[in-house]
Amino acid sequence: MLPSLLFVIAGGAFAIYSLFTRPSAAPVIDLPNGTSFTVGWLSVGALICFLYAILYFTGVRLLQLEVPIYLALAHLLITVLAVLGLNNQHYLGLGYLPFGVAPAPNSSLTFLTRHAYTLLAIGSFLFVATMLYAWLAKLIRPTG
Repeated sequence: MLPSLLFVIAGGAFAIYSLFTRPSAAPVIDLPNGTSFTVGWLSVGALICFLYAILYFTGVRLLQLEVPIYLALAHLLITVLAVLGLNNQHYLGLGYLPFGVAPAPNSSLTFLTRHAYTLLAIGSFLFVATMLYAWLAKLIRPTG
C-alpha cells in the first residue's frame, strides 16, 4: 500500500508543478479531427507516476503481494530522475528554450537528460522484477 501512496504523492507533485511551468521540450498530441495540443513532460511524468500507483495498488490489494519497500523506493527514485531528465531536455538543445531562459547545464543535469529514456526503461524493468519477486515470495511462503 505504501508504494502506491508514494507514487501518488510524486505524481501529485509533478501535476502541481506542471501547472506553474511552461512546457519545455513538449510532446504534441495530434487528434484525428486535425487539432493538436501540447503537453509538458511534467504532466507526462505525473501520468506515469499515477499509472505505477495504480499498478502497485492492484498488486497489493487484488493479488495480495507484499512488495518490498526498498525495491519500490529504488523504482520511485529512478522514475523521478527520469522525469526530471525529460523535463530538462531544452538545456541540451532537444527542445525550445522558453523566452528569457539561458541554458546553464551542469554535469548531473546533463547526465539525467541524456539518459532519461534509459532510466524510464530501467524503471519499468525494475517494476516487473519487483512484482515477480513479490509473487515468488508469496508462492514460497509457507502457509499454515
